[in-house]
Amino acid sequence: MSLGLMQKNGFDQVPELYDALATAILARSGSHQKGDTNLSEANSWTSQELANLAWAYACADHVDWALLRFLWSSIVARAQAFHNKIISNNYELTEPSEINDEILCRNWGFNMEELRQLHQVVLHIRYEACGGHAALLSDIARSPPAFLAQLKAAYRDVDPIQSRSQRSVARQLKQLGLRVTEEHLTPEGLSVDIAILPTSRRLGVEFDGPWHFFSNMPEEATGRTRFKMRLLRATGWTVLHIPYYEWTNLKDDEAKRDHLRNSLRALIQNRKQELSSTLSEQTSSATKPSHQRSMKISSSLDDNNEEDDLDRRDAYSSLRVSELRQLCEARGIDKVVRRSDGDARTVLERRLREHAAATSLDSEEDDFGL
Repeated sequence: MSLGLMQKNGFDQVPELYDALATAILARSGSHQKGDTNLSEANSWTSQELANLAWAYACADHVDWALLRFLWSSIVARAQAFHNKIISNNYELTEPSEINDEILCRNWGFNMEELRQLHQVVLHIRYEACGGHAALLSDIARSPPAFLAQLKAAYRDVDPIQSRSQRSVARQLKQLGLRVTEEHLTPEGLSVDIAILPTSRRLGVEFDGPWHFFSNMPEEATGRTRFKMRLLRATGWTVLHIPYYEWTNLKDDEAKRDHLRNSLRALIQNRKQELSSTLSEQTSSATKPSHQRSMKISSSLDDNNEEDDLDRRDAYSSLRVSELRQLCEARGIDKVVRRSDGDARTVLERRLREHAAATSLDSEEDDFGL
């Protein structure tokens, strides 16, 4: 059950329980002091315990930077130990495309489900948790690249299950004149049931079947489902969620198309208002563009927008922080990042992503015939 849902149902002390658990773990490990990375306590834990605990805090959106940094250090230390064992025994590391449970356990000490959990933890830290924590982001950046690649590959290595209802949603979207692609994989490794083209706009539809809800609360999404919703939003996606109980109550195809059209229109309008409010705050203290270099960077990104599968995060991630600041300046976005805002790269990329989303949403209703 998610943290928010537990609070909604009367469990008001849940945040305190998470805090108390984190304090107890750090005290027992001796890692409660800043910069202390004593891993002797974590060495006695199983891989499942490490992955489950990190995932539980991320899923609940309860951020405890000291605990997350301690857990990540423990996880990487274990993965690195297995990596070194492979090297010492002259094993050949397997390509991410060839992974399976047996190989992952041998190579990294974590099974497929645990690696998938850890990839979600990384996404949570990078894109969702209050702008990111500079020290923890640095720890992740220094992690073995092959290990991070395996996390992502494991998360993407899931055979999609398309229900009849999901295919029905895609068919009705096409009847509205929209171009769509099903089971779209984002560069971050997340899946979107139905992405509306061009995918650079990051507009999608998710059909939420019965397994996305609690059996005893059939209209309450599970913590796992809510976590994915948050990660998609944090990585720049605007997603319409269609619960199974709403879709089955629509009497015919015309009613389904009307529902999709009206829901997408409302979703786009709400997202535009949110982004407009955010951007107005960012641009209030921004200066006008004054550097030719920043204009050149802006032009090089905008020139690529005819490609349907362009993902602007790829373009942003190739730039240095100084270039991200210049690009913000060129687009009238606040380029100043205060220490309290979080990691500079994460904050600047988020501002640019929100600006790009707002720009594309301005004409989206007309483009999509909504």
